Amino acid sequence: MYEDSFGLKKSPFRDKATGPDVFVGPLTARTMAGFRKALTAQDAVVTVSGIAGTGKTTLVTRSVDAFDVRKKIVRVSRMRMEASDVLESLLIVLGVQDYPAGTIRRFTALRRKMKEFEDAGIRVFVIVEDALRTGVETLAEIEALTAADAGESDGASIVLMGDERLAEFMKSPELAQLQQRVRQRHRIEPLSAPELRGYLRHCFRLAAGDFDLIFDSKSCELLHHLSGGVPRIANNIVEAALTAAAAQGIRPVTAELVAKVAADEFQLDAGDFDFSADEEPEPVVASAPEALVDPPPELTPEPEALPELTPEPEALPEFVSEPEPEIDSALDDVKEAEPVIVFADEDAEDEIPELIQDTLPDLAILAPDLAESEPAPPEEEPTATCDESKGDTVTEIPRLQLDSAAELIADDIPELEPEAAPEPMPE
Repeated sequence: MYEDSFGLKKSPFRDKATGPDVFVGPLTARTMAGFRKALTAQDAVVTVSGIAGTGKTTLVTRSVDAFDVRKKIVRVSRMRMEASDVLESLLIVLGVQDYPAGTIRRFTALRRKMKEFEDAGIRVFVIVEDALRTGVETLAEIEALTAADAGESDGASIVLMGDERLAEFMKSPELAQLQQRVRQRHRIEPLSAPELRGYLRHCFRLAAGDFDLIFDSKSCELLHHLSGGVPRIANNIVEAALTAAAAQGIRPVTAELVAKVAADEFQLDAGDFDFSADEEPEPVVASAPEALVDPPPELTPEPEALPELTPEPEALPEFVSEPEPEIDSALDDVKEAEPVIVFADEDAEDEIPELIQDTLPDLAILAPDLAESEPAPPEEEPTATCDESKGDTVTEIPRLQLDSAAELIADDIPELEPEAAPEPMPE
């Protein structure tokens, strides 16, 4: 066996891969997500179509196993059955013993068993491996037995598999009820070249090997060319090539050997496939940086020697900012003028200022004849004097603020009558 020759613990490929052994590529992940969404309904139907060998059974098994629920799986193999045979097969798989005779009693026993599973939280899935080979009558009978409205239970989910003719096959009038229960339709395409390489690496890793070390660099590309991306065909070619390489002692397995085995055993022609190895770029060794030396003055290029075709960068429009208004520094020292109080000076000969507060006019200038009499002290407040001989009260005239010197000229100060009211003071 080739496993020992290439240090493998087991065969890289399994007929019924489950769980983590299944390669989950982008297509598989997308299909699994669709299954999880569609099969949430108790009696949903999902169809999976594709050419033979693309891994429909493996993908469906992996998708159903991904449901985190308790489940019971019923598999319908590739065989045609009568209506009574379908009912009997479901009873046996679901564990009904000593089922009664007669179609009606068997049908009642089946629905009662499905109700028991439903009450226990167990989902029932019916997987039909090849719907086209099973036939219309068998599928119609399965639909009638698993429909939600066919009994006391909520029914069971159905997964139908078939080749690319499945969509047309489902249009049969006898399958109208089944067609109406379909929630999603999936088509499984062959693997692309990168997906096939990932699939082969995954399979050899499970067998404790390395596909890239066992086969040369052109083998995977040739395998995709020969198989068209169908995993089952690629598996057969790889195993045949490993067996031939182990018998001939060839390490690693070359693309030429793969092409010969495919032609001899599977009648697959490589055609015009390019067997030339891909040229790998030569490794670039980084050299030590050279010391920078200033060039001689005569070798320094002059500015005029630059090419005339060198485009000069387009000058951007100059942005001219408006000058800020100048602020007279002399205004910084300007403060709000405070009122100035000017007092009269006896010796001043200039014109008397307009702002005068509580000051007496200069009598020497305005009224020389009155200046000879002794003026009253400026600080004393007006006092009232009383003549004891006459009993009259004389009020001294207070000092007044006059607007002009003409108002100060008077012949004499009138005397006040004893009981007469004082004359009004000039304003």
